[in-house]
Amino acid sequence: MAQTFHIKAGATALAHIREHGLSPADISVMPAAAGGPKWISLYGLDKYLMEEWFSEPDQLLHLIGASAGAWRMLCYCLPDPLAALDRYLKYYVEQSYPVWPGPAEVSGELRHIIEQIVGDCHYSDIESAINKKLYVINSRSRFHHRGGNLLKLKLLQSGLANLISRKSLFKYFDRVVYHSQSNLSSVINDDTYGIECQEMNQDVFLSSLQATGSIPALCYPVVMQDGLNYWDGGITDYHVAFEYDVSGLILYPHFSASIKPGWFDKHLPKRVASRHVTDRMIMIYPSQRFIDALPDQKIPDRKDFEAYFQKDDQRIKNWYQVAQSSEELAAEFKVLYESGNLMSHIESF
Repeated sequence: MAQTFHIKAGATALAHIREHGLSPADISVMPAAAGGPKWISLYGLDKYLMEEWFSEPDQLLHLIGASAGAWRMLCYCLPDPLAALDRYLKYYVEQSYPVWPGPAEVSGELRHIIEQIVGDCHYSDIESAINKKLYVINSRSRFHHRGGNLLKLKLLQSGLANLISRKSLFKYFDRVVYHSQSNLSSVINDDTYGIECQEMNQDVFLSSLQATGSIPALCYPVVMQDGLNYWDGGITDYHVAFEYDVSGLILYPHFSASIKPGWFDKHLPKRVASRHVTDRMIMIYPSQRFIDALPDQKIPDRKDFEAYFQKDDQRIKNWYQVAQSSEELAAEFKVLYESGNLMSHIESF
């Protein structure tokens, strides 16, 4: 068995691999979860996928993400994906706060990271990537309080409503997806909670990317052209648990063994993605052995900012070490894939 990762697949995906094997051309969709610094554990796998799996310019790929995951998917859509991914790693890992930051400082740093990822590119470069379609999830609040105790009260009410049912969460937040194509409704299928589709353009490009990472209370919301507050896409879609109306399979590099639909579902054991969501999915995620070998024996998370406050050098060193270790995961996956023995390592959802 593989040492650094596990693979799960849904019933339709398993049947396809048994009969036909697996090739990059089989993949139509790649989702990317929110989760802050957890994305660093997937850096090496992203590099491998960019360099080898999805290097063919004519392969159509729908790339959908929330928060830090959306920024990973952004990298795939830029003219030089590897360079963009390396910029993302550098500026995300090396963000530093000499004093404990407030919402203004964190919001400013997020904007800086996004601008560094994009570099000299423009939205026109996303539009011209005709076979790479980007989808950025935002959560738009149905209330107008920007901060303080009123915001905390609304978040508490949202969490309690979500305990009753996930559908109740959408009384407090709307899901808005900014996308780089005109027929989004033919790709994402979620009639239960609803999706407001907004075609991306140069005016909202950077703002939608900032909004998807704007965690309430830690950041300010992004006020979009409609005058409303837009927040982290992970609130409504933490691990991006959609069904898709496409013919191909779904490849999901993930940092967790479970798929939690929304942010408030994190600590609800039974609130996981349905079999309809995972039916055509192939999910790759780090093994416990891989995690145990990382600094602090865990995948990085936002608590590291607190644990290493004013010890940024150590946190930065740790996070770069995780990125380096993730390349070992990618290398092992490559060997397994090229051996033709992938099927023997796949477990069912």
